[in-house]
Amino acid sequence: MKRITQIALTFTAAVFATSSSNAQLLAYYGDGLLEDGAAEANLASPPAEITVSALDSFGVLAGTLDTGDDTGGDSSRITRPSFGTTSPTGPTAESSEGSEWFECRSRENQAPITPTDNYFFFTLAADPGSAIDLTSLKFDFWLSAAGAAAPEADAEAFVSVDGGGFTSVGSINATDTLGAGNAAPVSTANFDLSSITGAATVEVRICIGYTVGNDNSTSGFVQGIQLEGAVGVPATTTFPLVITPNAGTPGNYDFAWESQDNMLYDLVSSTDFSTPIITWLVWEGNSDIAGSAPENTLTDVPGGGDTTRFFAVIEKEAPPLLDEDFESGDGGFTVATTLGTAWAQGTPDSDNEFSLVIDSGNGESAGCFAVGLGTFNSDANNGYYDPNTSTILTSSVIDLTGVTAATLSFAEAYDFDTTAVAEVYVIDGSDADIGGAIYTSTDGSEKSSDWAPANGGTAIALPAGAMGQSVRIQWRFTGGNVTDFLGWYVDDVVVDTP
Repeated sequence: MKRITQIALTFTAAVFATSSSNAQLLAYYGDGLLEDGAAEANLASPPAEITVSALDSFGVLAGTLDTGDDTGGDSSRITRPSFGTTSPTGPTAESSEGSEWFECRSRENQAPITPTDNYFFFTLAADPGSAIDLTSLKFDFWLSAAGAAAPEADAEAFVSVDGGGFTSVGSINATDTLGAGNAAPVSTANFDLSSITGAATVEVRICIGYTVGNDNSTSGFVQGIQLEGAVGVPATTTFPLVITPNAGTPGNYDFAWESQDNMLYDLVSSTDFSTPIITWLVWEGNSDIAGSAPENTLTDVPGGGDTTRFFAVIEKEAPPLLDEDFESGDGGFTVATTLGTAWAQGTPDSDNEFSLVIDSGNGESAGCFAVGLGTFNSDANNGYYDPNTSTILTSSVIDLTGVTAATLSFAEAYDFDTTAVAEVYVIDGSDADIGGAIYTSTDGSEKSSDWAPANGGTAIALPAGAMGQSVRIQWRFTGGNVTDFLGWYVDDVVVDTP
């Protein structure tokens, strides 16, 4: 949320209000009669202020298209199956009889359903000064089995708002009782998303999980995916801005407004109040002004000499002290290896062995740091860390000068023996530890963990002794005298003020 205050030099108060248009279709996928990529295109016409992606998939079959000659087999994602019954018409999502459906087979996606394992997805992004208000998500879902068993499956939808974690918004169930080769009755999802408002970005994922399958011969399909919503304006609150003529310079002014520590402020201005305030230009270079509670001031600022000019102060969150996803390199992180396998930066890749997936909750990741990074190959031991490995990953410098409290968050995945030690420390400018370990990662079951936020998603407090100076963070890994373990993977490192 942003706070905005504004006033004209004529001292006429103005009010900034939120608004949104009526709900309309923002995204629609899956109609048509051709087995090609057109089924993935967004067939809706969303408002100009919102950009909607094509439908894509992660881990769903091989992600390739059916050629129509039955050679696609299990690599087909878009299909018009030749079952004993005609592909059904969706009762709510309005998918056309005989049109394409998006397929996910049983051996590719088993229960339980998670938002990181095999899903169809699409994204929405609002232009600056606009926001996304959602209304509902609809789609059709049906099953068909080639064998004798009656399969049962669930289709569940997850939504991430502004890059946050994925939250389930609903699920439906379908059971095929019509026998081999016949299409089951359609189940229709109609999920209420009206609680999602004022979003800058949204990602929607649709996952299928089979509770009763038939090994390799059950197929589940989704079709007619529809997302409804509207364009809104980011939520705002207002606070007083006091403007007074400068005592020494005619035509210049002094500004004062209530402020908060750890926030930033922009002074913006326009002669046209009909334009969105969020689009006004910064005035006289007064941007990213550090908050100093309870009040900030600017003095002797040129007024512009216009008959009427409007000013606003926009409050915004300060950027994180460190925000590194390793998508474009190592981010200034360094590695010290005393023995065995070193931390390495690159694409997370273990071929899903031990269920170590390459998604960290923010879309497919193109980079991370890991002990044992590499494509899994059990014969060559690629992807395994060496016995008795000891290696340290150190962050770039983090300036905590003037900071009274800060937290660390990151994503991790791991597969190591119970004798391994995986800890996080904070060090000062002389490389001395500031207190003890602030976080310890454990793998007590000796089985791997999918990507997940460290510490259960709760931000890890940096020690009080680290405040007021420049520090670095270290991830220290020591493996036992064991083999056949993938190691420790780290991504999406953020250090922020509370």
